[in-house]
Amino acid sequence: MRKFLIFVVIVNKLQLLLYYVIIYYIILQKGISMAYLTFTGYKTEDYLFDIYKTDTQFNGNSVVYIIFVADFKDNGDISNYNIIDIGETDNLNELINNTNKQDYLNKMNANAIGVYQCGDYKFRKYIVETLTTLYKSKFI
Repeated sequence: MRKFLIFVVIVNKLQLLLYYVIIYYIILQKGISMAYLTFTGYKTEDYLFDIYKTDTQFNGNSVVYIIFVADFKDNGDISNYNIIDIGETDNLNELINNTNKQDYLNKMNANAIGVYQCGDYKFRKYIVETLTTLYKSKFI
């Protein structure tokens, strides 16, 4: 009985270690959102964007994205921002790793990207048009 108990304890610790490894891998793959920003559309619909560093590696996500130059507070919240680009893509990683896009982001000193997950192409286009119109004063 005692050997069985020791075996169970060891297996549980190995499972816990495996969970930590999986979580660590997910964090490295996707990155952890630094902050959140909510943008409001025409009809007071809210779009909550996860904010990441521009060097984050993304999966082939279908998203609406907003690229920023942002000032961050010590706690990670955004105190001020200017928008460089708003768009949509069905593969965010491919877009961000595009050489021309990288050169442009570096030239503009972009340091953050907002991501709103959305699989529906027509709805992504609607959100982009809405936010581009409503937030044009925040563009640099």
